[in-house]
Amino acid sequence: MRKSILLSSLLLVVLACKGQPVPENKKSYVGTWLGDGINLTISSDGGLSYQKVRSAGRTSVNGPIQEFSDKEIRAGIWIFSAKFRIDQEPTLVDGKWTMEVDGEKLTKLGP
Repeated sequence: MRKSILLSSLLLVVLACKGQPVPENKKSYVGTWLGDGINLTISSDGGLSYQKVRSAGRTSVNGPIQEFSDKEIRAGIWIFSAKFRIDQEPTLVDGKWTMEVDGEKLTKLGP
């Protein structure tokens, strides 16, 4: 019973932690971005999903965006959070959106 109370409490905390909607001046970040073994999805309501697969292992972060500045995006909840350094903002090049996060070049799917 103690375990179920702890899990229920954790679920309530997770549901209570909402991200901040993506600011108007950052709307170009919204969408799904792909790179070499990387999938980053940013939703307009402030959600972030990140997966990085390398031969050494897999990294995943899913959660609300807590901070969105010109230099970084912080997302997740409590100890399950991460910072993503923005090296290059989204830029439209030859009809494709590209950006660089944590030294990784990413290309946006779709428009």
